[in-house]
Amino acid sequence: MFDTKLIGKKIAALRKAKDMTQMELADQMFVSYQAVSNWERGNTMPDISKLLELSQILGVDVQELLGSEKETTIVNKIIDQSEDINLEEVAEVVELMKPSQVEEAVEKASDEEFQLETLIALAPHLNSKRLAQMIDKTRIKDLSQIIPLAPFLESSQLASLIDRQHGMTGSFDKLIALAPFLDEMDLGNFAERIFNSEKDSHFLNALAPFMNEKSLGKIARLMNTDQKERYLVGLAPFIDTKVLTEIARDLMKTGKLKILKQLIPFIDEDEL
Repeated sequence: MFDTKLIGKKIAALRKAKDMTQMELADQMFVSYQAVSNWERGNTMPDISKLLELSQILGVDVQELLGSEKETTIVNKIIDQSEDINLEEVAEVVELMKPSQVEEAVEKASDEEFQLETLIALAPHLNSKRLAQMIDKTRIKDLSQIIPLAPFLESSQLASLIDRQHGMTGSFDKLIALAPFLDEMDLGNFAERIFNSEKDSHFLNALAPFMNEKSLGKIARLMNTDQKERYLVGLAPFIDTKVLTEIARDLMKTGKLKILKQLIPFIDEDEL
């Protein structure tokens, strides 16, 4: 992978050595001033179609600009179109490739089984439909492996992917990392499933801001006394008031006044 900050510094130094302004370089390359500025700050990289032109203007070869023989070899393959490149090679230089070039390379490799590391590198450069198709051809052994891919999937795709994974035991911590990318209804269903299998409320406080009131209230009703003492107050702001009031009534009947006292700020005292 490229060190974009280092390459940006090289571009800036070479431009200055040519006594050129960023605007002059931009004009010669028919790009915006902002594009050159972003290159030099290491925020973005010039795509492959501009790389050869940039190196010629700056008076260096592509390898000197990129600082890597391996990546330069891959770039030259793409520029010359002399031979196909595999997805591992695409992942090495994907920052320089246009979406259409990445899509073409993925299409050619569509019959292969994809490596997770390669997929993670390509994910920001693929549309969600293509990414979901590739995940189907990738060995996913654990929910933690899905986390780097979650921001690039639709919530329904992510839910489907999680649903297909077996062995959800011990997965609350991993579900927390995926929670911001899931629909609250799907998240609630997964949380209920894990709670029912493990009777563990330890991670519910972290999930609560992302869950719907109905699912959270359903789990809260099923908690044992110890779980309610430890977690219910933290969950109270996210539980429907009516459900919380019902739980408070049960606590009153069983004499659990310590928990009840802590819940008072979150319930309707008149109802109680």
